[in-house]
Amino acid sequence: MKTAKNYFQDRFILILLGLNAFLACLIILEVLLYLPGATTTNQRIVQYRPNLGQVNQYKLGSGSSLYSFIGFAVLVFIIHFTLSIKIYPIRRQLAVVMMSLGSLLLLLGVLVGYFLLVR
Repeated sequence: MKTAKNYFQDRFILILLGLNAFLACLIILEVLLYLPGATTTNQRIVQYRPNLGQVNQYKLGSGSSLYSFIGFAVLVFIIHFTLSIKIYPIRRQLAVVMMSLGSLLLLLGVLVGYFLLVR
């Protein structure tokens, strides 16, 4: 119980936790808002394969496969939070690195999701 108390009193951990929560919510809102009304057809770009040449480099699929970004955001947030809270009593710096890597992953998820949904 003392670990959780110290963990939630650390300002830098709370900033990273808030940033991760914000980025996860941003991914969820991005997918839920952009996906349904983005195009008139049901075909969306779901993969980019540059080794297939100029014509076939974009693979089309249903937009429902992009809902996996929501699961990705939730899993990254939960896994990095639990690992960080378990590592905190051993070494604070490692818990900060764990939360920072979660922020990086979520930021990349926001960017990839945006570029897949806008096209």
